[in-house]
Amino acid sequence: MLLKFLRTAIMLAFVLLSQLAQAFVDPPTLSPINPTENQTVSVNIRIGVCDSFIEQAGYPQITQSGNAIRILIPSIHAFDSSFCNFGTGTAIDPVGAFPPGSYTVQVDRTYTAVGPTRTVVETLGILPFIVTAAPAPASLPTMGIVGLIALITMILLIARMALRQQNFDRNSIDL
Repeated sequence: MLLKFLRTAIMLAFVLLSQLAQAFVDPPTLSPINPTENQTVSVNIRIGVCDSFIEQAGYPQITQSGNAIRILIPSIHAFDSSFCNFGTGTAIDPVGAFPPGSYTVQVDRTYTAVGPTRTVVETLGILPFIVTAAPAPASLPTMGIVGLIALITMILLIARMALRQQNFDRNSIDL
């Protein structure tokens, strides 16, 4: 009976003293949502606590095969809750600008697992998107017919005044 009580007390103590891991990697999203051919498409991922993205030479790795795009982002993962002290934030990684068409982008992250050193590649999501053609620049009239008539009238009035001034100056010299 005492042994059962001690076992229950120890388990209860471990439950009360243990920390809940609050690691998270939210599903990736794209921005802009409806890109045009001149816009850079970016992947946004919210991450934190036991997981974080890191800067590493040669990353992110972006590959494209036809309309399938893959981005591989380096990260770090703390397996022990004692080391879960990463802040939370949103990583924004540009993928590129694409011609009009339908595409998919596969977002993967890589990290080193505990134990025998091995690299883990985890797919965070596969996102479809459509790139539309950029709208053609619209020619906007700078002035309507009324403005055009007003401009021509002003030019004629200024020319007439200049000619009168020139004739006036010529007549005053002849005296």
